[in-house]
Amino acid sequence: MFDRLRKLVKRSRPFLQTNALSPPTEKPDYVTDPVRILRILKDLQKRHVVLMVRVPGVHRPFVSSLLDIEKTNGLIILDELNPVSGNVLAAERKRLKVEALLRGVMVCFSLMILSIEGENGIALYKASLPDEVYYPQRRKSTRITLHSTINIPFQATMAGEATLFHGRLTNLSLGGLAFFIPFSEALTLGDELRDCKITLPDGEDIQFMFSVRYVKSLPRENKTVIGGCFTAIGYEDYKAIERYLDAFVSDRLGTT
Repeated sequence: MFDRLRKLVKRSRPFLQTNALSPPTEKPDYVTDPVRILRILKDLQKRHVVLMVRVPGVHRPFVSSLLDIEKTNGLIILDELNPVSGNVLAAERKRLKVEALLRGVMVCFSLMILSIEGENGIALYKASLPDEVYYPQRRKSTRITLHSTINIPFQATMAGEATLFHGRLTNLSLGGLAFFIPFSEALTLGDELRDCKITLPDGEDIQFMFSVRYVKSLPRENKTVIGGCFTAIGYEDYKAIERYLDAFVSDRLGTT
């Protein structure tokens, strides 16, 4: 497999990113200082943040992690993509768009694949350190409470299991959310939820990965409150939540 990947990297032509994810153009939201970029990347590595990796021309994201940073050589090393079908696609395109949620703030940067190496049957990607990183250093994000009149459904599966959880949101922020599930369903602190989806009132679906950080049982109401944070979310979905929060607050304040 690795020989095929290497051949694809060598022969692929430069790719013009036409439909790849692109962050906004406001330069204040970009970090270009190499020292600060290294600090952000090391923070991603230290915190073992899940990376959502997008291959140009492919709609669905893949999952990876930052394994190492070679400051002297100016290289960043990523783990193989999951599902593994992304590895062949990445080798064909030679470019990756990386998205992650760091300390509740979206991080985005692009990478040019320099080489693909194999270790114990796993593909490892070496790429040049990014020249700029989209990282808006915003104040603590607004958290809104959603009353019973606002129905935002939630669904997810437990990592490694087929059980599907259904619930309803009770609050939402850029960094995470809380939702109700029936009392009979069980989630515990530290559980990781995959294939999570909420549907905003305008019908827009938001997908992400989620870590459970808060559990409170309400037996009298026959429900449990589950709270936590996004561990991975695409940039477009992140911005959709941001727009919804801004509109919600503006509506409550009577502004436009």
